[in-house]
Amino acid sequence: MDAVVAALPAVASRTLVEALEPPETVLAVADEAPPDALAHAIRRALAIGRATAVEAREAVFRERGMDRYAARLIEAVLE
Repeated sequence: MDAVVAALPAVASRTLVEALEPPETVLAVADEAPPDALAHAIRRALAIGRATAVEAREAVFRERGMDRYAARLIEAVLE
């Protein structure tokens, strides 16, 4: 998630991607990916571009940021 916050496209293991559910700017590779698969994923990540990564970061902040978390927490307590 550090790459998402920094608005950088990234490559991560499938297990991590499934656990964190990051935006589409984080590309999944097999946990035991061979070097050529990693290289291909890195090329695809670089092609995503910074503008798309910035948009993805903003969406993550809207959906999972502290403002949203606090509002959901308050709603849960008041129910």
